[in-house]
Amino acid sequence: LIQEGRMDKADKAARDYLNIFGEGNFFLEVQNNGIDIQESVNQALLDMSQRLSIGLVASNDCHYLDKEDVRAHDVLLCVQTGKTVHE
Repeated sequence: LIQEGRMDKADKAARDYLNIFGEGNFFLEVQNNGIDIQESVNQALLDMSQRLSIGLVASNDCHYLDKEDVRAHDVLLCVQTGKTVHE
């Protein structure tokens, strides 16, 4: 909704989730993931957080914590996509 410029609906959706989950159980998520549009979405989420008094949390697209887990993650991706590790 934010990407489409529909802030009224985005605000309503955020308030609905806040009502469903309760204060302290719902947050707006920002990421710095290198995607161009994400910067403007992050700014809109920051503004929304201040306007609606909803907490903000920063996250990252993490798939595993230790570099030794890369093989297990690769195998998991292969199972999900129907490919082999050699592909």
